[in-house]
Amino acid sequence: MKILLILILSTICSTNLYADASPKLDPILNVEISNEDEILNSFDSIFVIVKYRNQVYLDTLTTYTNSFDWHNIGGISNSSKKNIRINFRRNVEYFNLFVIIKGQTYSSDTVFPISSWSFLEFLLKNDKLIINNSLFYTKWSDYFSSFILTIFLELLIMLSFKAFKSNKKNVFFAVFIVNLITHPILWYIDTNYEVSIIMLEFFVTLIETLLISFYFKSKIEPITSSTAVILANLFSWLIGGVIFWIITQ
Repeated sequence: MKILLILILSTICSTNLYADASPKLDPILNVEISNEDEILNSFDSIFVIVKYRNQVYLDTLTTYTNSFDWHNIGGISNSSKKNIRINFRRNVEYFNLFVIIKGQTYSSDTVFPISSWSFLEFLLKNDKLIINNSLFYTKWSDYFSSFILTIFLELLIMLSFKAFKSNKKNVFFAVFIVNLITHPILWYIDTNYEVSIIMLEFFVTLIETLLISFYFKSKIEPITSSTAVILANLFSWLIGGVIFWIITQ
């Protein structure tokens, strides 16, 4: 029944009622289907129905086989044995994903991507394609890389201040605890809601400034604490962002 539905949708989407399914510009959404049980190594084809923002009709990446490459056709890649990547090249409001394996169709529920840089990872569970990373909508390895990098860079700046250098143990503890609070909150909001990253960084810096200043209130002047935290966050955001982009490419 699902295969029949796909064939019907494919036929409909080939009419002029639907948007052009040709390759788009700049990819903004990555979808990866994890393949822990290796069943997806032998997929026959993939079918995606996409609703773009500010467009009335659905677009489709019609049934492509695993012999194609997304650079040529704008949608499907099976370059690795462990994953399949799909790149949508316009703003995506929602989509449905179908994978056909040996005549059997596996589908996802309707997926609403959170932000333009969302990384969605699917696992095949109970004949269903289920999102596996719905907390931060990114790779766990990327998240922890960012977390460790943020702490390292903030410590680098904080310890450049003489007042903090003489309180090394307390600084390590404070920076770790503060980031343990603020970092996951920032990532969760940023990847689950389309909120300005500048606004988020501002509030994170404010919270960290208050917490660090309170923690060292009897040892370090508030103005020194505030200056150090602001510079540390600015450094970790700008320089850390560049480093993070390089190491995750």
